[in-house]
Order: sequence, then C-alpha cells, then structure tokens
Amino acid sequence: MKRILVGLDGSHRANSVLREALTFAQEMRAQLLLMRAVTLPKDFPVEAYSLAPTDVKRLLELRARQDLEAFARSIPTENFGGICVQAGVPWQAICKAAQAENVDFIFLGTQGNGAADRLLGTTAAKVIANADRPVLVFRAPPAPLPTLRNTINISAG
Repeated sequence: MKRILVGLDGSHRANSVLREALTFAQEMRAQLLLMRAVTLPKDFPVEAYSLAPTDVKRLLELRARQDLEAFARSIPTENFGGICVQAGVPWQAICKAAQAENVDFIFLGTQGNGAADRLLGTTAAKVIANADRPVLVFRAPPAPLPTLRNTINISAG
C-alpha cells in the first residue's frame, strides 16, 4: 500500500490540506502519515518559559502529537498510517521524515506569498527543491476576510 506524508503546520488551512490529502489517498488507496515539525518561534507556549530546555522540546512535541491525534480521528482506519512529530526546521524535518518513513509522496499545503516568502522561499518550495520523492502541493483557500457587518457594531440610536 502506498504511503503519503502529509505536512500539517497547525494553521487555519490545515483542515483543507488534510481534506484534500485524504481525497487523494482514497483515490490512490493509500495511507496518510500525519507529520508536524515543531519549531520554537512559532510553537512556543507560555508555560514553556518556566521549563528546563530539554523539557521544552518534549512539551512542543506533545502538543503537536495531540493536535495530529485530533486530525487522525477524522481519517478512516484504512487510510491512517500513523503520526510523526519532529523538532527542527520544517522543510528539513519533512524531508528527513519522508526518508525515514519511506513514504511514496509528500503532500503539503502552501500559503506563503509575502515578501519574506518570495525572498527566502516557502517551506513547500524548499521541500520541492530538496526532497528525494514526489511532492504534491495544495494551495489552500485563504481564510475568509471579515465582513463589515461582522467587524462593526452599529446600534440604532
């Protein structure tokens, strides 16, 4: 059976990425390996400030694992292939996990389109450039913008 590593970053677009990856997996009769790379700047929880440095990594990995377990509950048993959490630079951790887990594909969402992303490159672009296996990239729809009605409370007076 084919295996697909799905990189889920915890953003609001992760549900869309997982939904598309599951559709692809079902068509391919494949299993999904849910993966998250944890990093300090993005994932640093407040309670970690009081922990020893070695405990911070464990806390970040535990939280990522809990998030992925919640995602896993929405995947049919025949399409679930496990959970992988690694601390490190996301694109490097994804490429390393793909090799270690011997997956057939890497499935990622992309959202990077800011100036820094164009200059430094997105995680997806770096995975594409460095992975030793096919990478499928899904551009998740952007989050809906708030409407004027939802942002301003107008009271009749």
